[in-house]
Amino acid sequence: VSFLQAFSVSWLLLVLWRRIAPRAPAWTYYAMMAALAAITPLPFVASFAVPDIFAAAAILEQEYDISADVWSVTSYKNLYRDAVATDRENMRHPEKKPGECYLARQLAEEEGVFVAASDYVRALPASIAKWVPGPMTLLGTDGYGRSDARAGLRDFFEVDARHIAFAALSALAREKKISTAVVKKAIKKLQIDPSKADPSF
Repeated sequence: VSFLQAFSVSWLLLVLWRRIAPRAPAWTYYAMMAALAAITPLPFVASFAVPDIFAAAAILEQEYDISADVWSVTSYKNLYRDAVATDRENMRHPEKKPGECYLARQLAEEEGVFVAASDYVRALPASIAKWVPGPMTLLGTDGYGRSDARAGLRDFFEVDARHIAFAALSALAREKKISTAVVKKAIKKLQIDPSKADPSF
């Protein structure tokens, strides 16, 4: 399933859900998507930022000819606990071949840069960065409590589609995978404000 196909299906389901149940709370949509994840090959549907993540992947693919793999994390806590438990086991048994945690096994063949986008604080994805096989950019909603629509909050905390796409481009430039000129043009095209105050403070 391509990113555009997966994004289209996810977005179509969101539109249909809104038409069928316009007053239903947001969690019912994510519950529906999580249930679909169990019976379909579509990845990433359990993520709270599904539309923005797929939109960012579409931006990278269409505008910059950069393909992106999108991974769903249903529990940072469980990934962290498994990783530290594996490290502990390796430490206590130096005579044995070191084991690999679940996360390391899943990402063993992945290359490039990693962008973690979450509606939660950045400390959560930061907790597993040690076991990710590449530089990891963290996007999250650190800061004081605010009241706004979800789209407005994601824009303010810089975890919407354009900021996710820009984070990926910036990370690629730091790794010298693309030219910094591409990032400079993206600042204007994606309407990124380099002088914006850090929303975490």
